[in-house]
Amino acid sequence: MKHLTAATAMALALPGTALAQDTLFQLDEIIFSAGLTALEASRTGVSIEVLTEDELSQAGEIQLSDYLATLPGLSVTRNGPAGSTTNVRIRGANQSFVGVYVDGIQVNDPTSTNGQFAGFGSLTTGTLRRVEILRGSQSAVYGGSAVAGVISVTTVAGPDEPEGTTQTASVEAGSYGTFSTEYGYTQRTGPLTLSFGLSHMQTDGFSAAEENAGNTESDSSQSTRTSFGLIYEVSPNFTVGANAFYETSDAEFDEFVGSAPGDGTPGDETSELDTAGFRVFAEYEALNWSHSVTGTYLQTRRWLASETVQSLFSSPFESDFDGERTTLRYLATTAIGETRLSFGMDWQREQATFTGLIGGSRSIETAGAFAEAIFTASPDLDLFASARHETNSAFGDISTWRLAYSYRPNDIVTFRGAVATGYRSPSLSELYGTFPIGNGQFFFGNPDLTPEESVSFELGADLDFGNEAMMSATVFRLEIDNFITYQDCARDPMSFECISSATYANISGVSTFQGVELSASVPISEAATLSAAYTYTDARQADNSRVSRVPRHDLAIGLDATLAPDWTASATVRTVADIMDSASRVGDDYTTMDATIGYALSDGAELYLRIENLLNEDYQTVRGYGTSDRAAYIGIRARF
Repeated sequence: MKHLTAATAMALALPGTALAQDTLFQLDEIIFSAGLTALEASRTGVSIEVLTEDELSQAGEIQLSDYLATLPGLSVTRNGPAGSTTNVRIRGANQSFVGVYVDGIQVNDPTSTNGQFAGFGSLTTGTLRRVEILRGSQSAVYGGSAVAGVISVTTVAGPDEPEGTTQTASVEAGSYGTFSTEYGYTQRTGPLTLSFGLSHMQTDGFSAAEENAGNTESDSSQSTRTSFGLIYEVSPNFTVGANAFYETSDAEFDEFVGSAPGDGTPGDETSELDTAGFRVFAEYEALNWSHSVTGTYLQTRRWLASETVQSLFSSPFESDFDGERTTLRYLATTAIGETRLSFGMDWQREQATFTGLIGGSRSIETAGAFAEAIFTASPDLDLFASARHETNSAFGDISTWRLAYSYRPNDIVTFRGAVATGYRSPSLSELYGTFPIGNGQFFFGNPDLTPEESVSFELGADLDFGNEAMMSATVFRLEIDNFITYQDCARDPMSFECISSATYANISGVSTFQGVELSASVPISEAATLSAAYTYTDARQADNSRVSRVPRHDLAIGLDATLAPDWTASATVRTVADIMDSASRVGDDYTTMDATIGYALSDGAELYLRIENLLNEDYQTVRGYGTSDRAAYIGIRARF
């Protein structure tokens, strides 16, 4: 919902970003990376949202997912308090269709049910430097899992940090026994740039299962995250670097007891998620060519346990899930006349190991080749073409492409449009997983599943009036063929007990996600700025039924103001209407309000108070799961 600005490109954090620059593509202060090379915001041709370090540090939300929910085209559902299962959707498509990257490392969990990122429930805004959200199919650039878009998170310093040392720190405490703290360190000394970040959050939480249904057990969680980055300029034409992160989190959750989530036995359902990532890269420029070689490694471990028999599964259980992803990538870029050309190749291996997997351990390898051309037809018009061909060890050859344009008739207006194809391969769990579903019955994966294929369309216009006044509008449509959906077991009509196994299956026909995104920001005085974001989404499966948990109407209105020389305030009001869950409404439409007030203790330190759900709205985003009551938090943050 914030005005789209950024300081410098975090080229380190984005896969495939070339550091080479030339006079034709000289980058100004506002930079995005929606393809294989970095470009100014107005020249990418696709829908992008950028959250800067300042916006994130001043956010009225500690959970990144809560901030994302205020942006056009994004919606969030959560099964309870912080640490619970959290699904971030782009344009109505769920998280299995969203590629998520942290510091250039893809973090979608190879062991998760649908291949989604499992960490949004614990990822906080502390120590984050930048977040980029790309909407629309991006498989031609990012490969599979990018059917609906990409979310790229940066926690380490980029190559353009100022000389010297910068540190940030914050401490916050408040409702539900919540405590969080973060520390960030950046140092650039000549050719060497170092960065380090550490954040911790813990909370007693509230009941994941709706308290109004008689559930009283608080479900606690805690998470700790650390990151490290290094960039060294060996020479003006040769740069090397490495970055790494490690996050550990654990949480209590509520299972189904009967036909709805419930407390069961207090403290008996627990989960743990450990994630570690490592990335190395080298970049070299010679004879008008920029070469980049990158290697990444991701390791995930999830652990779930229920110690008693008072749950749907009718017996105690304990499950370990271990996943790995290794990638290698080469990219070359050059400029020929008015055209920027990029091409490269990559290789990826994903592996999952857990007892519920047929064979105990499974892996899939993918080898790809890709290319992109950016043609500057005139100073006002850029044309883009991207293509990718992959060979998947389980599904054979898959090709995707993307075409886009950006037209700027004057200094105020930018017209843009894109059409792109995408795909998502079934996850290892969807193909080969086995899980109990209660009463001695099981879910069995379907090895005959085929990849989901997509095509997305969008047309948009951006107006920048200067002085922080802007407007943006986008019409979008996403079509997904061979949509994979959960097929419940057949049940006895009298006892409602399973009489067959559950599985996943491809739905014949096309599922559609279409709508409109609108956003605006306008200064209403020298001391206050008003912003708004609205999304209309009509999401339907091939049989024309509504897709569950996608709000049809989502409106967020924000106000940022300076009250006095040392006082600032902000507030966000969000209204969500018409949400379906399992063919019926989740509940009533709802309106929430969050507010923050800050006092500058010095040039680099601020004391603040923030209040979530100021109106104390009683609402749900997932049927049967609770949300926070009115909650207050006080904290102090500093930059020095």
